[in-house]
Amino acid sequence: MQNTVDGPADVVEDYLCEPEEMPLGARNCKLPCPEDCVMSEWSEWSKCPLPCDGTSFRERSAAPIRQAAEGKACHPATETEPCVLNKNCFHYEYNVTDWSTCQLSDKAVCGNGIKTRMLDCVRSDAKSVALKFCEELGLEKSWQMNTSCVVECPVNCQLSDWSPWSRCSTGCGLAGKMTRRRTVIQPSQGDGRPCPTQTEQSKPCPVKPCYRWQYGRWSQCTVEDAQCGDGTRFRNMSCVVYDGSREDAGKVVDEEFCGDIELVVDGDVNIVLEESCTVPCPGDCYLNEWSEWSLCQLTCVNKQDLGFGGVKVRSRAVIIQEMENQHLCPEQAYESKSCHDGQCYEYNWLTGSWKGSSRTVWCQRSDGFNVTGSYHIVSRERKIGSAGWHSIGGAHCTHLKLLAEWSGCGGWKDLSSWLTP
Repeated sequence: MQNTVDGPADVVEDYLCEPEEMPLGARNCKLPCPEDCVMSEWSEWSKCPLPCDGTSFRERSAAPIRQAAEGKACHPATETEPCVLNKNCFHYEYNVTDWSTCQLSDKAVCGNGIKTRMLDCVRSDAKSVALKFCEELGLEKSWQMNTSCVVECPVNCQLSDWSPWSRCSTGCGLAGKMTRRRTVIQPSQGDGRPCPTQTEQSKPCPVKPCYRWQYGRWSQCTVEDAQCGDGTRFRNMSCVVYDGSREDAGKVVDEEFCGDIELVVDGDVNIVLEESCTVPCPGDCYLNEWSEWSLCQLTCVNKQDLGFGGVKVRSRAVIIQEMENQHLCPEQAYESKSCHDGQCYEYNWLTGSWKGSSRTVWCQRSDGFNVTGSYHIVSRERKIGSAGWHSIGGAHCTHLKLLAEWSGCGGWKDLSSWLTP
């Protein structure tokens, strides 16, 4: 049965009530004899005084409703028991529920409405009871039980038209793209159609070949009316079609395709189609062609650029020497130029495993490039490390660093006489 503030109301399903609190449907009884004292039923227990501190009691009583025969006493009876918290004595407090959903007027689907919340009376054992238990205690009700609310009317997302396709991101080649965009004019609201996450589209550009000017190979050095000495060599400049990438070497085509292109080769406007050269005469020194420029080498400490800029180098070597003129030839020619596009490297001495009394030592850069030739340790006093690769830290793998590192690792003496290139 559902209880309200005004008392019992409608009968409901049994499972809605606490099983442990279900009253007994039957009990033992005793039929009094004619000469016995007949007592009334026990009264309801009195209320335990609050707070439930364990020092108070409650009581109930029974009164005689029929006196006993002569000679038998029939006195009122009283029974007491201690008030125990959450057993027969309880504290009460209000509890407010969460807000309901926004309730609209009849037939309305959006707009202004009201949302409400309910007030419960909760016993100290966490059970909900009728509001009268809290009201009888005069507990303060300070909550607002309803408030206005709004249900947004559904508004679909509105987008602008697509913009025209942009120009191609590149002038030619295969990597170019064109894009178009649209913007959100009206964001969606409520249950309206949401805006798409993608407001930009792209597509490849129509394929357009790229053209550039490119040098051909240098001709052999020719000396006019002589077999050796100073001469001239030549090279051509061709129009090349390619796909726009640096990796494509291109294919030579008719020069008319490069008619509208500035006469530039690899960014250099100074076109050089001929240059001086030398055909060595017998007994002269002969230097090979210049090597490619090296990578930019920066000045670094602990892999940090010091900001001084870097240097690139190239070289060429003597490859023909007459023995009688050898002292007049340079060992090798070098050129250098400043640069700023390099990176910092680490350098380490690497060692192979010992084979008998010798092993190989070489200097390697952190990108795996071997900087110097190898050396052989031709003797040893003790075995250091296990077989296989062994890295020894060094700045630029100088012999001084090598000796200092190894001396610090084992107290070795000067190894300079042990290194044989």
